[in-house]
Amino acid sequence: MLTNSSEGSIRRALRQLINRWEDWLFAADDAAAKNRGWQVCRPPSRFARAYRDPRWDLISACEACGGDGGSAIQPCEACQGRGTIRLDRADFPGNGAS
Repeated sequence: MLTNSSEGSIRRALRQLINRWEDWLFAADDAAAKNRGWQVCRPPSRFARAYRDPRWDLISACEACGGDGGSAIQPCEACQGRGTIRLDRADFPGNGAS
């Protein structure tokens, strides 16, 4: 009969084995994403990855038009009718800019 201690040890060993296998399985995709400067996230569910380009943090809805771009007749001047603006990296704390 297994004790709680040995059962926990077996579970930890299995979890480590599964983690190593998962890392091996996603190694090429993770490396490609990191080379592009993307963020690699491991969701709580197993055998999945989420890749995200942090440059999306630089896109925001235009405050002048509320993100609608104005109208076809009178487009918003601030965003040229796109409804979005690109922020400057200096607007974000911790980006290394001073």
